[in-house]
Amino acid sequence: MNTVTEIINDTRRKLIVSIPKEKIETEEKDLLKVFIKDGRIPGFRPGKAPVHLIKKHYQKTLGDDLKRRVVGQAYKSATENTDFDIYSLVEVEDKTLTAEDEPKVTFIVDIIPEFELPDYKGIILEPFDSEVKDTEVDNILDMLRRQYADFRDKEGIVAAGDYVQLSYEGKIGEQAIAELVPDKPIWGKQQHTWEEAGSFKEDQPMDQQWGVAAVVNGVIGMKVGGEKTAEQVFPEDFPIEALAGKTAVYSINIHSVRERVSPEWNDDLLKKVNVESVEQLREQITNNLKNRKEYQKNNQYQSQVLEALKKKVDFPVPDNALEDASQSLLIETTQENLKRGVSKEEIEKHSEEIINDSQKGASDRIRLRYLLLRIAQKENIKAAQEDLVQYIASEAAMKKVSQEKLGKELAKDQQRLSNISKSIVLNKTINFIISQAKVTLGETPAEASDSSSKTDESENKVDPIEEK
Repeated sequence: MNTVTEIINDTRRKLIVSIPKEKIETEEKDLLKVFIKDGRIPGFRPGKAPVHLIKKHYQKTLGDDLKRRVVGQAYKSATENTDFDIYSLVEVEDKTLTAEDEPKVTFIVDIIPEFELPDYKGIILEPFDSEVKDTEVDNILDMLRRQYADFRDKEGIVAAGDYVQLSYEGKIGEQAIAELVPDKPIWGKQQHTWEEAGSFKEDQPMDQQWGVAAVVNGVIGMKVGGEKTAEQVFPEDFPIEALAGKTAVYSINIHSVRERVSPEWNDDLLKKVNVESVEQLREQITNNLKNRKEYQKNNQYQSQVLEALKKKVDFPVPDNALEDASQSLLIETTQENLKRGVSKEEIEKHSEEIINDSQKGASDRIRLRYLLLRIAQKENIKAAQEDLVQYIASEAAMKKVSQEKLGKELAKDQQRLSNISKSIVLNKTINFIISQAKVTLGETPAEASDSSSKTDESENKVDPIEEK
């Protein structure tokens, strides 16, 4: 089969395949043999019906099967002889295929354009402090003690960590917040609720914590029976539109206070946490913290590498790829906003901005994905059998199914298996680039490589450059 390629634009090509008359004749004869053998014509035994009756009776089915077979072979022939990477088949233009002519089949395909590999070795990374400090271990030990604490009524001034029973009501001017957001009572009015004094973290987003900061932290220093007002300034980007950028005043009434009394480390408490000594517990906590920090360190290095690579490449993205990735990212963004409490109305209000951001993010994802795959090809980075075994073991443990069952499922789904292999390759490629990077302070590239290879979880986690 002869193929002629025409350029439509930087990311789209037209492949025109001429199909020889002899090829169609051969395929038609092969199909006829099957229909003659298996066809059912009234009045004839299987395999004994005349050819002209078989052709007439199965005319449409024969034509459809012939077209499907020949067009499939034409596409395979065309794509095997191209010098570019095809992303997807966009459209097929064909006519009725018969042996009486030499038809042409036209395929419209999206391609990944050629681009120069940038310098991906020696990327500068900011260091990550992964050392486990004694104070961190002490804090977790205290947290464990607090979990087994008793509570007793307290008189006197409220301190951080006390549990306070209180009522509060917020207003913006003369307008009650409970009337502005009746479906979000936590921001408006609460009666005899319990709050942990001082538990609100100022360095974390307000909408991602429980309670009103002015109330939770404002009760410190108050007494039972006390009353006060506290001012709360809501940030401009607060997800509840009626409160965003507004200043509210909360009236607070204290009903009772309980202080936490944490137990000392004794045999009973050690038994509750399944250890024999405080030293053993400290060792467990230290190891857990070390593993967590190594994982966080590798994640931070991965993010820095991807951000650096993103600035190094710029090539056109195929329309189909952009549409697929944009839609996926748009769904992710919408679901994330809904989880944060953003209303559907607010999301709709900013829909154009969200769509534009999704398209920009999708373009970056696609470019990074193909850049990493090209680097993997150059560096001969592949998904080895042990990588797949490790993935199956990790995934089976997470899903609480047997490795054998999951392995059989994957064996039946080659597309999923292919996607997993690509994800493994992408992560291995990122870790390879980390191993070749330069950390600005305190570490060498070899140390960065060592930290990225120690954590099995980071090696086989979800592909950071999303699959189509």
